[in-house]
Amino acid sequence: MKLIIRILAVLILSIIFLFTAIFFLSEKDESVRPTKEKIENKIIENRNKLIEQGKEKISQIRKSVIEKTLSISKKESSTDSTKKLLLPSDFKNVSINLPGILKRKLEANTKAGILIDLNKKEILWGKKINEPLPIASMTKMMTILLCIESVKAGEISLSDEVKISKNAEKIGGRQIYLNSRETMLLRDLFKAAIIFSANDATYQIAEYLAGSERKFVTKMNIKARRLHLPKSRFYNTNGLPERRDNISTPLEMAIIASYLLNYPEVLKYSTCQLDYIRKDTKPFQLSSTNKRLLKSCQGVNGMKTGYIKSSGSCITVTCERNGKTMIAVLMGVKKAKLRDELAKKLLNCGYAVTYNK
Repeated sequence: MKLIIRILAVLILSIIFLFTAIFFLSEKDESVRPTKEKIENKIIENRNKLIEQGKEKISQIRKSVIEKTLSISKKESSTDSTKKLLLPSDFKNVSINLPGILKRKLEANTKAGILIDLNKKEILWGKKINEPLPIASMTKMMTILLCIESVKAGEISLSDEVKISKNAEKIGGRQIYLNSRETMLLRDLFKAAIIFSANDATYQIAEYLAGSERKFVTKMNIKARRLHLPKSRFYNTNGLPERRDNISTPLEMAIIASYLLNYPEVLKYSTCQLDYIRKDTKPFQLSSTNKRLLKSCQGVNGMKTGYIKSSGSCITVTCERNGKTMIAVLMGVKKAKLRDELAKKLLNCGYAVTYNK
């Protein structure tokens, strides 16, 4: 009996202890719960503050970018010869009658081409004038345009001394054999690009202006969009073959060339048949890639030749006679000599038919 009473007492005490523990834990949980809620609310509050601060920061950055863009645009508009845009749609087709032999040769030996009268904004002859094709070294016209615009804007000077980079030293193809141990005047790089079509000089110009070729190529494509040349695409600064070729159309190439005609500094070298760099050390001869037409075709004053396998021989040639300017572009010709012959005859016909000269 005593044993049973003891067992019952232990059971009762155990039950009392259990209920007491449950009550205590329950009270403790209730006291902790508000603290958890406070912490969660604080986290949510801080998160919302960070989101608002982030939105404000993004807004400030966006505003700053817009202000800088407007500032750059204003600066460009005061120095940029392209502020009076020449649009592809400004040109009207008039189609002069070419001699039958020339017409057949152009049709058989070119992939695309155009002859424009810049004064009248007329297309005198054309073949696939809006078809984008590889442009090889005619690419350099855009590089040269951006360079001379930066000079006119006062951002750089042709008298600047440029330290040659190791990247420029590695550029192949037609070159002036830049050495990373040398420093060269920007003017010498500029004329080597225009006269001699030097790939390494063109690369170094781009790197000097933008810090890297990649950044400069971005500028080239932005410029093409600003000029409303939607079919021109650039992947490098000099036209050397890569995974993707630089492309443009005959009409858009002619328009880029027309802007270059506004700069005496460009014409000084685009009309030059022979010049030198490194005159004080080891003179390097710059023979014009356009010398055949400069010698034989009256009034020719530029602008750029090109060749890679995918483009064939191509040319954008500018010509002025008695204040009248014509621009011929030929693309996809098999041989450079034939290309120049066709360009010369095309220009002569253009002047003869239009101005009786």
